[in-house]
Amino acid sequence: MKLNIKGGAAKRVLEELFDAIVDLEMERELPAIPEKILFYARKMVGASAGSLYLLEDGTLKLKVCQNDEVDVHSVIDASNMKGSELSLDHTSIAGYSVVSGEAVHVPDVTRIAADLPYKFNSEIDKNSGFISKSILAVPIRHPSEGVIGTLELFNPAHGVFENWNIGVLKSFSVLAAVTMVNIRLYDSIRDSYLETVFRLGIVAEFKDDNTYGHLQRIRHTSKIIARHLGCSEKEQDSIFHASSMHDIGKIGIPDSVLNKKDELNDDEWAIMRKHPEMGAKVLENTKSEILQASEQIARYHHEKWNGKGYPEGLVGEQIPQFARIVAVADVFDALVQSRAYKSAWKVQKALDFIQGQRGEHFDPEAVDAFFKGIEEILEVQKKFGELHY
Repeated sequence: MKLNIKGGAAKRVLEELFDAIVDLEMERELPAIPEKILFYARKMVGASAGSLYLLEDGTLKLKVCQNDEVDVHSVIDASNMKGSELSLDHTSIAGYSVVSGEAVHVPDVTRIAADLPYKFNSEIDKNSGFISKSILAVPIRHPSEGVIGTLELFNPAHGVFENWNIGVLKSFSVLAAVTMVNIRLYDSIRDSYLETVFRLGIVAEFKDDNTYGHLQRIRHTSKIIARHLGCSEKEQDSIFHASSMHDIGKIGIPDSVLNKKDELNDDEWAIMRKHPEMGAKVLENTKSEILQASEQIARYHHEKWNGKGYPEGLVGEQIPQFARIVAVADVFDALVQSRAYKSAWKVQKALDFIQGQRGEHFDPEAVDAFFKGIEEILEVQKKFGELHY
């Protein structure tokens, strides 16, 4: 399609398209993508309002709406918006655009021909006070997956949408579709990778008495402590996943030592104390941030704040923060849950022990964060195990 954009407008649109490409290319969070796509689409054609719908489970679902003239969210609850789900058919303008795979331009919503299958729904205008005049719906088309949604834009600054608007938005919609599909693929791969990390943690725990429940308690508790320590969301997410591998080194410990019902003798303790370094050896020399965190946790979660831990006898903040957090989570879990060689402690006795080891075994700040999140932590313990009061 020949766009016929005049010089100044062409330069502006190219600059805006370039800005959109750079911004969307840098974005890695799927929830933020629709908002940005709609923002740039509106900016390119000067639309005062717009909506973005995506195909999900055989229907069109509204993901985002924007309006420069009225606050539609003050009128309509965005999480339960009337019209937020459209039938996949020809009756709506957005639906027709998706089903037909063609752009739909309505210069005047009050003059839609009676023989056309789609109609304009004025309900949102009535509720919000916005006046829709001109509408342009452009399908969001992926090169291999086909149409995955639609952009619906309202009221351009120059009164009606021009032919070049349609051409520009068709091109932009391909970029939008590729961005969303790539992020979905990235998220799917990341989810599979993190699930593999968790399952590898379970492999180590199968040699011990604890499996799924133990790892769930450790990673949820560690994340709660991290949050109350003021760690960022990214750091909380990292420790949640990385802590699953804290005892991966136990795969190298003989069953006769690992599952012994009686107290370990000195030689057996010497063998048991090798598991942090064994685990770190499994995880070292990786480029993955999650596995780098896992290596630190595996190696150092038996270190003590006072320097009397193992394997290196590190003191205080020499111990990586993630390992200091997991140390609290791991010991509390070991106390309140029963093991083959011990009965579970009552909750208050375990809490007293954790508090008593503040500044000795444990980082004082990690202990304080533990107690700030104690209600959540006890809920985790009950959900994935048993508690004795």
